[in-house]
Amino acid sequence: MEKSAENTHTKNNKFLYTQYRDAARQHLTACRRLIDTYPEWSKICNKHDKEKIFHEIYYISGYILEGFVNFAIFCHPDWNKEDDIIRFCKPDFSNRTQLYYQGNYPYIIATHNFHKNRDILDNFGYVTGIPYLSLDEPLANDRITEKRLRVLISKWKPDIRYKKVGDPIDLSFSDISNLITLCKNISDGIRNNLR
Repeated sequence: MEKSAENTHTKNNKFLYTQYRDAARQHLTACRRLIDTYPEWSKICNKHDKEKIFHEIYYISGYILEGFVNFAIFCHPDWNKEDDIIRFCKPDFSNRTQLYYQGNYPYIIATHNFHKNRDILDNFGYVTGIPYLSLDEPLANDRITEKRLRVLISKWKPDIRYKKVGDPIDLSFSDISNLITLCKNISDGIRNNLR
């Protein structure tokens, strides 16, 4: 029988908000390696296999974005950085942030709805200068790439892992490369601006 996340935590085994950032960076490293080595592996893959790999990178990119958004939410000045996210339901934090604890899950964070979480983060107003995490920053250096990235992000949902290649969107190497570059830029912005 599987134990819930809440039951597996002990006093010395906390789920800290920084774990969101760390997991996102691990996923980002794997995706960047696939992008960096594309010239080699693309020679031995057929078109369908390449499309499947692009689909998987796209799927993982959503979790990268989610991890960075969730990390940024808990950078909120009212969150005690040493508190276990799973164990601590804090009504004062919830009232100030409009994030509410749901069952065994920390606030709204566990729903994999990084789009909604991104909107919540924007309402806080303390994140600036980081692409995607702050509205004042563009996602890319040109309007065409910016527009395409916004489409890719808006169409991402966790259930794409069950979808066929090309559903919900056809992906190119350029799409995936630009999306992972955006994730890298977010990671760099977090490194320089959030703790």
